[in-house]
Amino acid sequence: MNNMKKKFLLLPILLMGLYVTITSYHSGAAATGSIDGTGARGGSGCGSCHGSSATSSTTVTITLDSAGIPVTHYVAGGSYNITIHGTQTSSSLSLPRFGFQLTAVNSSGAGTTSATNAGTLATSGLPTGCSNNTIGSLHFVEQNTWLVATTGSGGAGTTYVESIPWTAPSTGAGTVKLYGVVNAINFNGTDDAGDKWNNTNVSITEENAPITGTLTVCTSATTALACATSGGTWSSGSTSVATVSTSGVVTGVTAGSAVISYATSLGTSTVTVTVLAAPSGGAITGPLSVCVGANTTLSNATATAGGTWSCTPAGIATVNPATGNVTGISAGVSHITYTVTNACGTASATRNINVLPLPAPGAITGGSSVCVGGTLALADTPSGGIWSSTVTSVASVTTSGLVSGLSVGSSIISYTVTNSCGAVAATQSVSVLPAPTGGAILGPTSVCVGSSITLTDVGASSAGTWSSSATGVATIDATGSVTGIAAGTTTISYSVTSASCGSAVATYTITVNPTPFAGPISGSSTICVGATSTYTDTSVGGTWTSSFPGVATISASGVVTAIAAGATTLSYTVTSATCGISVATLPITVISSPSAGTILGPSAVCAGSTISLTDATSGGVWSSSSTSNATVNTTGTVTGVAAGSAVISYSVTTSCGTAVATQSITINPLPVAGSISGPTSVCAGSNITLTESATGGNWSSVATGIATISTGGVVTGVTAGSTSISYTVINSCGL
Repeated sequence: MNNMKKKFLLLPILLMGLYVTITSYHSGAAATGSIDGTGARGGSGCGSCHGSSATSSTTVTITLDSAGIPVTHYVAGGSYNITIHGTQTSSSLSLPRFGFQLTAVNSSGAGTTSATNAGTLATSGLPTGCSNNTIGSLHFVEQNTWLVATTGSGGAGTTYVESIPWTAPSTGAGTVKLYGVVNAINFNGTDDAGDKWNNTNVSITEENAPITGTLTVCTSATTALACATSGGTWSSGSTSVATVSTSGVVTGVTAGSAVISYATSLGTSTVTVTVLAAPSGGAITGPLSVCVGANTTLSNATATAGGTWSCTPAGIATVNPATGNVTGISAGVSHITYTVTNACGTASATRNINVLPLPAPGAITGGSSVCVGGTLALADTPSGGIWSSTVTSVASVTTSGLVSGLSVGSSIISYTVTNSCGAVAATQSVSVLPAPTGGAILGPTSVCVGSSITLTDVGASSAGTWSSSATGVATIDATGSVTGIAAGTTTISYSVTSASCGSAVATYTITVNPTPFAGPISGSSTICVGATSTYTDTSVGGTWTSSFPGVATISASGVVTAIAAGATTLSYTVTSATCGISVATLPITVISSPSAGTILGPSAVCAGSTISLTDATSGGVWSSSSTSNATVNTTGTVTGVAAGSAVISYSVTTSCGTAVATQSITINPLPVAGSISGPTSVCAGSNITLTESATGGNWSSVATGIATISTGGVVTGVTAGSTSISYTVINSCGL
């Protein structure tokens, strides 16, 4: 193992190389001059342990324990642990690792080369890093590598602990010596005086094996005890309680306990044997009866203590198994038994208990409420009971069960039946109910048709119901809201009903006043300026007004006079002192008289031609007084038909009449030349006269060098030739 420092003196022949390499220390203890590290084979030195001599800086103790409990004696063949415990006590050292050797030898030869193994050190199941080795035939357990300190890190107080299983030697080995050594090392890789060791040994003495067997016995019975250690002597510390034979058979004499001893040369072992007496059932004492639901306690002073109480049959009574307390369940006889059992048998005693019934008051019948001033008959089946009331100011009860209601509240009515087990009462809670009261209705005494008021009731005994005697006059809902339906009176009622005590009603008279109604206004919605018209309303007693008197006024009798064009609203107002004002209205329009305006345009037209006339006023109609002379269309276009005259009219019509504008139109004829008659030739220097059927024309000659013509139609020939004579008529319509 690396850096492990050897701790014990081993065989010197093997030692040197192992100590130098310090890599595989596991070959077992060696000796120099028959001395090993523990001292079991001679001396107490450790010549080959690190450090030159034992040091007080490392203390060593060895203990023997059984199941973790330290012992100073062993029983032959017993299993134990041998624990070696080292402690580092120097504050100037650091020894974080350790090694150890541990062995057990017989006292004879201990510390010499004649030492022999005592018992058996474990060879398997050893702690990690440990092994079982030998020096000759002597077994010991040691580390096979360096071990880490059990607690601490090497300074003062660091501990080094290992625990090795050990089986004690067989009977007769006597005293055993346990040897051990601990070597604490500084772990610096060098075998030097800085490593510290110490060793110790302790003596463990053999003792008797434990006494075995049953430690209780009945009087006159026996139980056999034994001890694995032979050759001893049995004895009893109290022969009046129990005796013991030379072979360990114990005989019970009287109840009690006795110490039984087994003495050998190794010592004396003892056990305590309890002698049990045969159980006694004794005699049960206590009451012979109990009521249902009550308790009574039985006792049995003469019986063996520790017994159990029981009862049969089930359902009559119960008994506490430990105390004997009996509880009655139902009427009948219960058999109460006290039973005691121990190792020596069973004994019992029995006592009969009568379970008495409680008085049975039955059940009260007949109701649970009564009105103040009323009575209620109650009944109960068992006879002989007594009636009573807990609150006599609320309700009283007679000996026959007749309850009288005295005041509002509740009282417990009891019917009490008594027997030897006491008094039991049947009860009935009776409520005394108040007679209902309607209270008083508060609120307005009138309402308008179509309006609502709210009534309330104060002082009623409970919530009630509203109603109206004349629902055609007024209705009322569940909240007390009254709605006027028609003028008149009705009686409003608030009814309170008790399921047991009848009804009560409060009443209230309500007058329903009519709501003013102006009704619709009758009359025309238009009127002409300067005109009058009468307007009417279905209601009476109202007042007429006009919103704009400058447009139209209205008299108290409803006569409207139109003043100027425009709009106004006529109102008819009916007023009620209690139910407000109602107004009927009618918008009207005042219309002006119609105006046709002025016709503009020419005043003449030629036959067969047209002219256009206009008028600034819209909506009028054009017409002609003589369509044989002239016609006019809807747009004012005049067409000349024949010479002459016609009056063109423009008519504008409204609800207030018709207005007409006129224009006289002359229809001029077209010019007519007629026909020329007379000679068709004339001599030069001579004259001829031509005539024309038309008038107003002018004569002309195309070639005046041939002939000329006068205004009177006289043609004068000038030279031979031909010319054209014309008669030209000219007017405003052309030539």
